[in-house]
Amino acid sequence: MSTPDWRFPALLITAMLLAMLLTYFQQQAYSRELNRTLDRASGDHLMLVSGRGRSFRGGAIVIMVVDVVHRQIVAASAMSGLTVFARFRPSPRLLGPLDDAEQRVSGRQIRAAVQMAAAQVHQPTGPDSGPARTTSAPRTMRRRLVSSFNSERTISS
Repeated sequence: MSTPDWRFPALLITAMLLAMLLTYFQQQAYSRELNRTLDRASGDHLMLVSGRGRSFRGGAIVIMVVDVVHRQIVAASAMSGLTVFARFRPSPRLLGPLDDAEQRVSGRQIRAAVQMAAAQVHQPTGPDSGPARTTSAPRTMRRRLVSSFNSERTISS
């Protein structure tokens, strides 16, 4: 086997391993942002939702904390970009009423992410209904999410 024969497979494997490593770091950044968002805003009748918008020109992920009783977004952050180097940034334009949040943002991917996140919010059934909670977070975070929103209930892993 000559020298040029093994270089291409070696470069291809190296590029694939690097992509996997960078994707892992981006997933860790997503988990950190979920926890950071929960730390900033937690309480009764709050629900953590996230949505994703994708296309060939990039993608977007939105994380929002919504007061389900008043249908208000109380905390929001968004990540938009084409590569794994995109990071979450606070999104103050999303704060406010949930019903018109899509009109307050620009970009097709961000709008799709906001629409997906808003579809997860449900109105409570009565005035004395229990605190809202979500289990759409990764399995390792469910206990923390649920205990943050409702200290009376516990979920066993």
